[in-house]
Amino acid sequence: MSFGFGGVPQTFAGRGGPQAASIAPSSSRITQYGAGPLVGMLVDRLGTQKMVMSGMAATGAGLVLASQVQALWQFYIGALLISFGMSCAFSAFPAATVNWFQRKRGRAMAFLWSGAIPSGFFIPLVVMLITAVGWRTAMLLLGVGVWIICVPMGYLVRHRPEPYGWLPDGDSPAAAPSGQVAAR
Repeated sequence: MSFGFGGVPQTFAGRGGPQAASIAPSSSRITQYGAGPLVGMLVDRLGTQKMVMSGMAATGAGLVLASQVQALWQFYIGALLISFGMSCAFSAFPAATVNWFQRKRGRAMAFLWSGAIPSGFFIPLVVMLITAVGWRTAMLLLGVGVWIICVPMGYLVRHRPEPYGWLPDGDSPAAAPSGQVAAR
């Protein structure tokens, strides 16, 4: 699960058994995959910027909620909120990438998805944070950090180039055949 969250269910293993605690990562994936059609429709309707910002807001809320849980079911609610938020945010990026690139779309998509690889370097930092301040405070800090950093970063995401006077691949409308801007 994201943010090093996978180790937290072990705190609840004694209350509901190890199998109960291990449900969270599975339900997280089910939520992400199940939300796909709804999220895709929302990306088309609302645009990538709103979906990234709302998804990151939901992810932050799930992390803050997770920091306050007292029962396993509350942990599951936090995990599902985080999963849904991540699904909203990360489903929007490919849509924007496809809209902005035509000639080198494959390269752009590869660059987009390669961003997941360096994110793994943050897991030891999350583990160190959990060790230093405890998992509740770590989840709270991560949630607030997502709100402070990731939600505002959503303002940088643009759904399509045309409203900004550009065509895909950074082409200028002046260089395009007439009618191409209006056709997209």
